[in-house]
Amino acid sequence: MTDLLPCPFCGEKAYFKCHKSDYGLKTLYKVMCSNLNCAEKWMDSKDNAITYWNTRTLPEDVYTIKIPKEIVQELNEPLDD
Repeated sequence: MTDLLPCPFCGEKAYFKCHKSDYGLKTLYKVMCSNLNCAEKWMDSKDNAITYWNTRTLPEDVYTIKIPKEIVQELNEPLDD
């Protein structure tokens, strides 16, 4: 099995989610991260879910920068008066 890559949008670790329908339909799979703002998609097989996740990219007109957690924490600290 292919390893799951980190989320290309936020860098978080990826994990599987599986959904079996109560109505006898197919079981669906998706890979997701802990950030609910990142794109995900239900797929018909575990392999397809892995392939979809590992090949996602940002649209050409979207730019991101990664800010280290330490800097974000420092920016969120209250200012001294």
